[in-house]
Amino acid sequence: MSRSILSGVCAVALAATTACAQENPLPQSNDGEEGASVRLTPAIIDAAQVTTRTDAEIYAASEFKQADLDRNGSVDENEFIAYAAAKAPLEDAPAGGMAALEGEPEGDAAGPASAEEQFAEISKGDDAITETDMVEARVADFEAADANKDDVLDDAERAQFASLVSLKTAQTSM
Repeated sequence: MSRSILSGVCAVALAATTACAQENPLPQSNDGEEGASVRLTPAIIDAAQVTTRTDAEIYAASEFKQADLDRNGSVDENEFIAYAAAKAPLEDAPAGGMAALEGEPEGDAAGPASAEEQFAEISKGDDAITETDMVEARVADFEAADANKDDVLDDAERAQFASLVSLKTAQTSM
């Protein structure tokens, strides 16, 4: 029964992820205003695409939108764990963006932090994560991955960033 519930939660989270990824990223102009335009920034849903601090901020905002299932402006622990469960198959896919990077990050032998551990860290002990919390955490991950401190991640640094932000669920040993 637990697997059925987890599967249902994962399906809902994956549907939310898909909906966020399908937003229209094309620029749109405002009618009636001379020279004014609005640009929608495409979501970055693969951590291996992050190359700048701005990309890390966009990635964090995208993560937050995907994880905030009830759209109340905060992510509680259950939402974050459901997001991690839905995201895990994408990160584990052999042909995924992170797998396409050359070389494995050296990183910690214990692997990525669990969703519960990351929730506790990102929320700073609160009951929920705000978008600001998520952005601050991912910018800190960017800075940790930027080994040469040039504010641009090369392939190895992008792999390190992806490793830092990857999530594992508590039930990965089935």
